[in-house]
Amino acid sequence: MKQTTDLFAVKQQAITFLYLEPEPKAGVGFLIDYPYLDSMFGYLKSSNKMFNVFNDKDDFDLWRVEMMDFIQSKDNVIDIIVTMCRPFRIIFFKYIQEYLDVTDFSNLLREVWIDTEFPALNIDISSRDLSMWLKIADKDILMSKEDKNYLDSLPESVKIYRGVADEQYIEGYSWSLSEEKARWFATRFSFEGCSPVLCSFEINKSDIIAYMSARNEAEVVVLPETLENYKINRLYL
Repeated sequence: MKQTTDLFAVKQQAITFLYLEPEPKAGVGFLIDYPYLDSMFGYLKSSNKMFNVFNDKDDFDLWRVEMMDFIQSKDNVIDIIVTMCRPFRIIFFKYIQEYLDVTDFSNLLREVWIDTEFPALNIDISSRDLSMWLKIADKDILMSKEDKNYLDSLPESVKIYRGVADEQYIEGYSWSLSEEKARWFATRFSFEGCSPVLCSFEINKSDIIAYMSARNEAEVVVLPETLENYKINRLYL
C-alpha cells in the first residue's frame, strides 16, 4: 500500500487500457467489449462527428488521443475510473490497486463494488483478490458514514439472507438484511434445471465486513471463508 497514491502510474495504466483493441460482442449487434466504449460508435470532438471503431481507424486513433488528454487532465483516481464502462472498472482496479494509498484504495473499492453486479463471477477477478481487498480496506472509508453508523447500531448477532438461482452460488460475498430482497434475487432469473435457494443464518456483527445501502439492497458483505464457521439454513423455492 502506497503512502500517497501514484496518480501518474494510475494514468499510465488508464492509457494502456485505452489502447486495448475492441472486440465485437457475439450476437449482440453493434455492442463491443472495450474499456471506454460499449458500442462500435464513438464521437470525435475535434471534428464534431461520429465514427465507427472498426471502419474509421484514423478517427478512432484521433479519439484515443483526445481521451489520453482527458485522462491526463484528471486530478484524482475516481474521475479516471468513471470514464470507463462498468464491466471494466473492477478489472482496472485490480491493475492499479498497488499504486493507491489506503484512502483511495478504500474509496475506489466501494465504488467498483457498488458498480459491479457480480464481482465474484468476473473471470478476471479471483476470490482471493476480492477477499484480500476487503481485508485491506479501511472500513470507515469502505462504508459511507450513514452505513457505518447503521452497522454499528445493529445487535451483536445479526440474521442475514442470500437468494440465489442455484445451490452452487450459495457461498458468496453479498448477503442482505432483508428476506424480501433475498427472495427477489433468488427468483429474478429462471432457467431450465435451476433450483432457487433462499439462505439465512445468524452471524456475529464483527464478522460483517461492510453494510452498503447504495443499491437499496440492505447489503452486508461477508467473506466466504467466514461462512465455514456458521450453519447456513436453506429453503428451496
